[in-house]
Amino acid sequence: MRLTNRRLPAFSLAELLLGMGLFALLITSVATFSLDAMRAIRNSGVKVHAMQAIQETTNAVLMNKDSLWSLMVEHTGDGVKHMVYDAEAETYGFEDGSGPTSDGISLTLQINEVQRNQAGEIVTTAGVVDFHTRAIVIQVTWIDFLGMSNSLESTVYVSDWNTLRVMETTQAEFNTGTRDMTVITNEDDGEVTMETIIFADWCKPSLTQSSHDLPGQGVAQSIVAHPGSIFMGTGGNASGVSFAKMNFTASEPPVVSATGTFDGYKTNAVFGDGQYGYIGTDTNSREIVIINTATTPFSQIGYFDAPGNNSGRGVFATGNVGVMVTSSRLYTFDVTSKTGARPALGNVVLQNNISDLFVRGNFAYVTYTSGAVQAHIISISNPSAPAIVGTITTPNTSLTAVYVAEDETRAYLGANSSSSQREVFVIDVTTKTGNKTPFSSYETNGMSVTDLVVPEGSQRLLIGGKNGTEQYQVATLNNESNPQYCGGLAIVNGVNGVAAVTESNGNVYSHLVTNNPSAELRVLKGGPGGGGGNGQGVASQASYISSVIDTESETTQYFTLDWQGTVPNNAMVRVQVRTSEMNTFSGINWVGPDGTSGSYFSSPGVMQLPQSLSNKRYLQYRVLFDSADNIASGVFDQIEITYQK
Repeated sequence: MRLTNRRLPAFSLAELLLGMGLFALLITSVATFSLDAMRAIRNSGVKVHAMQAIQETTNAVLMNKDSLWSLMVEHTGDGVKHMVYDAEAETYGFEDGSGPTSDGISLTLQINEVQRNQAGEIVTTAGVVDFHTRAIVIQVTWIDFLGMSNSLESTVYVSDWNTLRVMETTQAEFNTGTRDMTVITNEDDGEVTMETIIFADWCKPSLTQSSHDLPGQGVAQSIVAHPGSIFMGTGGNASGVSFAKMNFTASEPPVVSATGTFDGYKTNAVFGDGQYGYIGTDTNSREIVIINTATTPFSQIGYFDAPGNNSGRGVFATGNVGVMVTSSRLYTFDVTSKTGARPALGNVVLQNNISDLFVRGNFAYVTYTSGAVQAHIISISNPSAPAIVGTITTPNTSLTAVYVAEDETRAYLGANSSSSQREVFVIDVTTKTGNKTPFSSYETNGMSVTDLVVPEGSQRLLIGGKNGTEQYQVATLNNESNPQYCGGLAIVNGVNGVAAVTESNGNVYSHLVTNNPSAELRVLKGGPGGGGGNGQGVASQASYISSVIDTESETTQYFTLDWQGTVPNNAMVRVQVRTSEMNTFSGINWVGPDGTSGSYFSSPGVMQLPQSLSNKRYLQYRVLFDSADNIASGVFDQIEITYQK
């Protein structure tokens, strides 16, 4: 029998280790699966509570949206919040951070803006903010038994659809406001826009002319104007009164009304100075009559009787000195007092055929219709001894009118029509001594000049006269070495006198007295022109202020402002608001979106109102219009303001 060795099967060390690892993995997997299952089971219960908490918060937001809206607006983008309930007041509110945990659950929310695309759909980017909607992002978190963080999130959208609104859009609604250079139209159910105005233009006198009938049927001979008053000598024939003073109101159109009249003399010249009027007459014993216009009826209170047999052909008063010319002499007389016979101070013999007198400063300027010289410059600095200091000679030897600029550097002389010579001359009178000759002239084309004037700062020479095609002409003085015609009017009856005055509101007018007995006074508003080609346009700025809006609550919360309109190129429309506890708004500033007076709601559409406006009962808005070219004007169609009491 043979015996053999026999090996039994056995595991190697590697196999043993592998087997042990697989066993351990199996045991771990079974344990992990068991933990996950246990975590899922436990978290499913917590999730139910979490979802219930989200739903309760959602319900509280939706059911109390109206009362919460102002708080939602206030806390938009203001970080993490939580809701709180005031059981005593029975109201909800928001507080910073997360609230107390309940069953291990912490609930927070954030209030965010909402964007919409052009289709009105809610988008997360590249949209336009919808100020009427808010996104409430509610989040609950908890830590499970394994120490891991868990969360659920839900977004609810709320709007202000049920808040109160102020809306003005109709003509009747806008008519309750206050306008400044604006007008309410009804092109499309009511809108506010800039008022169309006429841009006064010296060179387009037909744009702004108006006619006025003076008392009596006399022909107006001469005129002087001061702000608010016009003095006229109307006694050119037996039908007219000797003197009339008119009140002038620089409105649109201007208003002219009689203050009073005085009669009894034939008037050749007139001057007005405050409450006193002076007329030059044909009466030898009273060549100058002084009239008191402070009380009605007007009355003669003083006079000047020049020696000899004379007529008063021109009259001025400067300070306490009166100046008068006859046909060949200049007299000075004392008007320190205006009553009784006024004593003579001095006189100087001049040429015959004096045609006009003008006094500026310490010098008198006298023109002649014929003679060796055409005008004299006379010093009246010593009224007791007036003296000729200068002469003026012109190509046309029949002068009829003189005007001296306020700075006393230029004299403008008018003459009768001539076929060979011009009718208007410009003289440098910066120095008054020696002989002066024109450095420029102007052709009136057949008109004989009766009067002329340069309104202060206008660079325009206004000329009135008789005959020719146009009896009122305007020449430019921008290039005074070559005055050019720029406009005029045909006044077939002729112009006897021209005056210019700057009224207290800054508007400048020329007043013409004419030979038309039913429309003796012609008023023309002057200016540099502007607007469109027809002289029409809009002001540079205008405004509209709404009536006071009463919300009937001292705790009013204001939310949004939405205005609509059209804003063309070269125009601007801006809106501001203000609120107050009192309906007088005393000392209350207008503000824009940042709550300061320097900001504006400058584009149509919806914008958030600053919270500083809230808790005030009364509301007002204003609309500011700007035009860069005095032609373009924006249009304001509608405004809507949302609020809660």
